[in-house]
Amino acid sequence: MRNLIILITLSLLALLCVYMDEASRANKKVMYVLSHDNGKESLLFDDFSEALPPVFDKVFTMQEGLMRAMKNGYSVIVTDKGKILPGEYLRIKEFKEDLSSVKSKDSKCGFIDRSGKVVIPFEYEDAGNFSEGFAPVKKEGKWGYISRSGEMKIPFEFDEASDFSEEYAVVSKNGEAGFIDKNGVSPTGFVFDSGEPFRFGVAVVKNGDENHLINKKWKTIYVSKSSISPFPVGENVLSLRAFVLPPLVNNDKVILRESDADRVYPKFENSLLVFEKNRKFGAVNTNGNIVAPANFDSVIILKHGYLLVREGSKKGLMNKIGEYILEIKPEYYDIRVLDSGKIVALEGDTLKIISDDLKTETVVSDINMILGVRDGKIIVQKAGKKVVLDENGAISVEAPVGKDPVEEEKDNPSKISVYGRTCGFVDGLARVEQSGNILYIDKSGNIVLRGKWLRRVDWKDVYACGRRGDFGYW
Repeated sequence: MRNLIILITLSLLALLCVYMDEASRANKKVMYVLSHDNGKESLLFDDFSEALPPVFDKVFTMQEGLMRAMKNGYSVIVTDKGKILPGEYLRIKEFKEDLSSVKSKDSKCGFIDRSGKVVIPFEYEDAGNFSEGFAPVKKEGKWGYISRSGEMKIPFEFDEASDFSEEYAVVSKNGEAGFIDKNGVSPTGFVFDSGEPFRFGVAVVKNGDENHLINKKWKTIYVSKSSISPFPVGENVLSLRAFVLPPLVNNDKVILRESDADRVYPKFENSLLVFEKNRKFGAVNTNGNIVAPANFDSVIILKHGYLLVREGSKKGLMNKIGEYILEIKPEYYDIRVLDSGKIVALEGDTLKIISDDLKTETVVSDINMILGVRDGKIIVQKAGKKVVLDENGAISVEAPVGKDPVEEEKDNPSKISVYGRTCGFVDGLARVEQSGNILYIDKSGNIVLRGKWLRRVDWKDVYACGRRGDFGYW
């Protein structure tokens, strides 16, 4: 009896420890990846305690509370609470519509939900992602489509098949490509050499050595022998080259050709975009109308669609249809636009505040410079003093002195000058390098975490270093 009591007591203590561990984890989130000398990676909680030991070959990016990791050569899923979900796979795709396509150790494909449960059995040779309620799957060498319940919706008859995007998928038969809808009907027929899914209302198809950009009316918008990569630059306008190069199109026509511009400056603001031609600048609207010809040394889009234009030292102001509101003059030192639409112009030492209907004008004298406009206030230097004017030109208060809130997150040079590469603060901590190690320091310069290689699971610390690109991927 005594041994039984001891056994029960130990069992209860073990259960209590498990419960306490679960309770402790419930308030924590996996935040950091730490690399070890043996090449393995471990995971740390946001309080720097260990979430999982160094058992991973590689850890990828946390996305909506889940991330993929490599363990003993297989892919597994880890939660933000430090739990490894059941299942080891040859491949795990990103979760789409709460389901992930996975490939088992015997190379069969099925789908799991966000808890790791298998919801569509492993009976396919390959599988894409769920999109718009359908997923492409391959069986007996042919592709078809299934629903989230696993029911076949479009028969297995295609040699290749894409995910659905914007109501259509790209499929191919006998070396020819076409588009199908969710009934399996092709509005185009199989008339292309190849094609890409719709994005932003357009799709790229290829015939011979020509790339065609088509819309959903199956109209060709643009043809090129060079590659086409639609990318939005704002308000249903797409660039077809690298982000800053023409041509620009909408879903119906070309609005800026290569012959019109050498370079564009995204994004569209107030239906306008600045472009460059022969080192001069102009502006075009989303309808393809050039509202400011490329005759200016600079063009800046201001609030409410106004254009600040400059020729040498002369400045002027245009509206969004290219009409001058303020003719170009050398006397204009500065021109701003308030949220209300009022125009503020400094001409010599005279500040003009022009109403949004352009009918009335308030004049304030002895202004040295405009320091800024914010929240309907005009911060100026007047007769050597820093003051704030309201929209009617009346002096309201002295200009606030002190750091802008954005500046408060910047590094303190006196604290981190001893380090090598330094990054901006994220959640109160900055990532820095010192003698081949990665450190996290607080705003007092205290080291709170150190490792040979460290990063956040969401990569925000790396972006805070000024690096750009898709470093983190599933």
